Amino acid sequence: MRKNKIKTPVGAKIICVFLVIYASAILYPYLLALNSAFRDWGSFTDNIFGVSKWTLDNFKQVFVQFNYPVTMPDGTPGAFYFDGLLFNSALYSLGCAAAASICPCIVGYCTAKFPYKFSRFIISMIYVLMGLPIVGTTVSEIQMSQTIGIYNTIPGMWFLKFGFVGLYTLLFHSMYKSLPNEYVEAAYMDGAGNMQIFTRIMVPMGMPTMSVVFILSFVNFWSDYTTPMYFLPSYPTLSLSLLNFAELSSTTETMQMAACVLLCIPSLVLFACFTEKFTENLQVGGIKG
Repeated sequence: MRKNKIKTPVGAKIICVFLVIYASAILYPYLLALNSAFRDWGSFTDNIFGVSKWTLDNFKQVFVQFNYPVTMPDGTPGAFYFDGLLFNSALYSLGCAAAASICPCIVGYCTAKFPYKFSRFIISMIYVLMGLPIVGTTVSEIQMSQTIGIYNTIPGMWFLKFGFVGLYTLLFHSMYKSLPNEYVEAAYMDGAGNMQIFTRIMVPMGMPTMSVVFILSFVNFWSDYTTPMYFLPSYPTLSLSLLNFAELSSTTETMQMAACVLLCIPSLVLFACFTEKFTENLQVGGIKG
C-alpha cells in the first residue's frame, strides 16, 4: 500500500522560515563578537566582517589593562585589577542570588501552606507592585542604605536583595500550593514543628525550583552594573569595569570584544552544565498549578 505523504501547510513553512531568520539575526552579533575577540587590530580595521587567523593577544591585553580606580572607604585612592574584580563579582553575584532565592522561597511557602487573609493580601500586593513603575526608587534606596549603615558594603547588597516582590515568589507559591498537604500532616503527626517541616521537607522538595531561580538570579546579578555603580563605589565588579574599559582611549574594539567574551564565560558554563537539569526543573517546578 502506498503511504500518503503528509503535506506541510504553507503557513507552517512560513513560520519555520521566519524562526530561522530570527534565530540567525540573534546569533550573528554574538558570533561576530566572538570572531572579533580573536582577531588582531590590523586585520579587523581592514575588514570588520572578515575572518583572519585567530590570536590571544587581545585577551592578554585585557588581563593587563583591565582595572578600575576607586576611593576606598577610608578615603585613600586604590584600584582593582582583574583578579580583584573577579572576586567582587563572584561575592556580589553569589550572595545576591542566594538572597533573591531564599526570601521568595520562604514567602511562597508561607502564603501557600498558611492561606490566611494576610497571605492572600501579600500575593495581591505582589501583583500590584509588579505593575507599578519603579522609576525614582534608587535615590531613596541609597539614602536608606546610608542611614542603616549598609551602603558601600557587599553584605549590605545581600540585605537589599533579600526581597519577595517579584515573579519568583509567585513561582514558589504555585509550586508549594501544588504539593499535597499529606506531607505536612504526616510530619505534624510525627511531632515535627513548622520550622522542621519547612527546612527538612519543604525546602528539599522545592530544590528544583530553587535551582532555577538561583541560576537566573546569578546571571542577572553577574551582568548587573548599575547596582555596583550606585551602591558599591569602593567595590567595583567586572560588569562595571567593562563600562569603564570600553571608554578608555587605549582600548580597541577587538580588546573590548575579548573582555565581553571573558565576562560571558561563567554564564555560558553554568547553562552548559545545567541545561538539561534546568529545563526539567522548570517544567516540574512552579509553572504548573
